[in-house]
Amino acid sequence: PAAASVDDEPDLLLPSDDHEALVPPAAAGVPTPVPVDAPTVDDNCEHSDRMAGSDLPNEVEAEPTGLRRSTRTTTAPRRFDPDSSVPASLWTEPVTAATHPLPPEPIEQPKPMSTYLEPTWDQCDAEYHDFARQHGADATQAAYRRELNALVDAEVLSEPMDPPEDVKPLSMRILLKEKADGRLKARACVRRNRQQHGVNFDNDQTFAPVASRVAFRLLFAIAAALNAFAHTRDITGAFLYGFMPDDFSVYVPAPMGVSFGPRKVCKLLRSLYGLRQAPKIFWDVLHTFVVSLEFVACPNDPCVYRRSRYGNLIFLGVHVDDILVVATDLDDLNSFKAAVQDRFKITDQGSIHESCFLGLEVLYDRELGVLNLHCDDHFRRSIGALGIDLDSLRPASTPIIKDGMVGSQPVEDVLLREDQLRTLSG
Repeated sequence: PAAASVDDEPDLLLPSDDHEALVPPAAAGVPTPVPVDAPTVDDNCEHSDRMAGSDLPNEVEAEPTGLRRSTRTTTAPRRFDPDSSVPASLWTEPVTAATHPLPPEPIEQPKPMSTYLEPTWDQCDAEYHDFARQHGADATQAAYRRELNALVDAEVLSEPMDPPEDVKPLSMRILLKEKADGRLKARACVRRNRQQHGVNFDNDQTFAPVASRVAFRLLFAIAAALNAFAHTRDITGAFLYGFMPDDFSVYVPAPMGVSFGPRKVCKLLRSLYGLRQAPKIFWDVLHTFVVSLEFVACPNDPCVYRRSRYGNLIFLGVHVDDILVVATDLDDLNSFKAAVQDRFKITDQGSIHESCFLGLEVLYDRELGVLNLHCDDHFRRSIGALGIDLDSLRPASTPIIKDGMVGSQPVEDVLLREDQLRTLSG
């Protein structure tokens, strides 16, 4: 058989820069003799192994006859020498207290108040006594006592203490009102107008989102389209669940009618109504809890949540402490209610049918998938607050003002002011 030539070997030699072999092609039918100095197949393998080693000199050796050696050279990688003149700051950074400060130690909080407060009714302000005369002293005292007990149960106030030297405590106010169902409600609030930026609050701690009215109408439409269950829940004392941040400390004096002694104040351990940062603190608590139940927030409205599990859908719409729950499965709805009740103190308002939610009166027939919204009661109360008897009004086809009169009444007695129109329009 003819001797094997270099051209018969498949790229065993190192490639040249132009990847072309300079060996002339063999003549047709005439075998090309193998040069004496040309490497054979075994030599090529040894040559390749020798080229891949780390002892290859930088100089190019003499090329074998009929072959072209690659002109590329192999250079050992540069390594850092600690003994060289390179500054140490380029390869390491000294660990100092300035460059790597230690994490701040947790602030030791004072003990929460453990005894219930009993006010002295004669020391209450004039606003309290006016409200008590209108709604009864016993009912007003019971409402105020419930609010003070709620502050102690939620561990909002610390034990009485001396205030720091450079800290001015914020004053408190007790708001009293009668709810739509006739119950009396007292609410302890902090006067936010006394807060100072950078002292006891920061601007990035004051914003808390709420679901829009459009989002709630969409949830109502989803409930009607899916014949889903629609219930509402209200979190009692919502702003008392979040802890105050350590970067700002807030101190308050004794509530109305209560005395702690001269110059004694309480530190707020949890948020309280009236604080600028209270809505944001509570929203963080509620959002963390809802996400832990495998809910996903809507990217366009962070207060609308959705969960899909085992083919069951459940939607949430959150407006501060009011929650609208729309669920396609009753067991899934009840499990969510139980989870919320384990975490918060809530008021279960039941089905949305024939109830009022954020000023909207709802009539919902789940079997038929029909849901109606109206504001008749709100409109009647607003008209009554302006001194207008809605039943005495008569419709007019063309209420044209003529000679300063509307019918038999002067125009000043009929037209509403701009603020009254805003009240009626909501």
